[in-house]
Amino acid sequence: MTNIVHEDKFFNTDKKLEYISNHKRGTQKNLERIFKIAQPSESDLNKDIYDFTRSELRNLFFTFMASTPSASKSIVLYVSGYIDWAIEKGYAKGSNPLDSVDVNWKTQFVVKPEKIFWTDKEIKQMLNKIVNAQVAVVFYAPFLGIRGAENAEIVNLKQKDVDADKLTAKLIDADNSTRIINVDHEFIRLCQQAVKENEFIKSNGNPDKDVRSETANLIENEFIVRSVDVGVKNVNEADGTIVYRRFKTVVDFFDEARLTPTTIMYSGILAKAKDLYLEDKLDDEGYKLIAEQFNLNAATLRRYKDDFLNIETIKELYELS
Repeated sequence: MTNIVHEDKFFNTDKKLEYISNHKRGTQKNLERIFKIAQPSESDLNKDIYDFTRSELRNLFFTFMASTPSASKSIVLYVSGYIDWAIEKGYAKGSNPLDSVDVNWKTQFVVKPEKIFWTDKEIKQMLNKIVNAQVAVVFYAPFLGIRGAENAEIVNLKQKDVDADKLTAKLIDADNSTRIINVDHEFIRLCQQAVKENEFIKSNGNPDKDVRSETANLIENEFIVRSVDVGVKNVNEADGTIVYRRFKTVVDFFDEARLTPTTIMYSGILAKAKDLYLEDKLDDEGYKLIAEQFNLNAATLRRYKDDFLNIETIKELYELS
């Protein structure tokens, strides 16, 4: 479920708490959230959800704004279990209106929110469609935690700073502070290709018809990310705004307005957290590794954990059970 604002209370509180108490803590949290979101609908109809008709339940399920079919199915199953319990206890009469519904019915309540996170697979698929390695490396860098103040860690990156054997990159921020982080083979490959490029293909290969030239020359220097040659010798790093200009190329090509260095960084944080979670290592030490990779201080890490860096978001994004 997405982050839905709800009143922090239940309808028919005694019955809800009685049912919740029968479950383990993880399930209790899910049930509490479901019952709190259902409360306004129950209040409007002045009855508990175990007395809802199938039509009323159908309307209710859309209010949960499930972002995936599996999340939709999970919500229906939680509510169905509650109805079965209420019937067994004698609180509800008749049969469960959800008993006869099929999988398609259970998974129909997907309401796609505005996308702000992408999976590692989605990021790789987009990378494969970006024609300039100069753009792709800028796009992928925040996913690995490479950014810095005003994108300094990206534009300051030199060829000598990337170690293909150790899979590391030395990063220099705007204040000249340095750190070394782990990178992957994909980043190494993109850096190597970016260094070899001497032409920049405009608009990711889809320039306007009236454009004078579909390509532009790149300046030659020791940096990975290089500016277009405008006739002035430039041996220095590109300006940090080049990151936003190249992101705009990606945004326009994929028609995804929410693709920004920040949302790609968030997606990378969740990808790292997902890997740690699957290895049963998303503990205090695991969060410390995330903070080091993405250069997060303690306060920012706590805020991210409250906002999105949690198991619920990971499971929803990656459709994990």
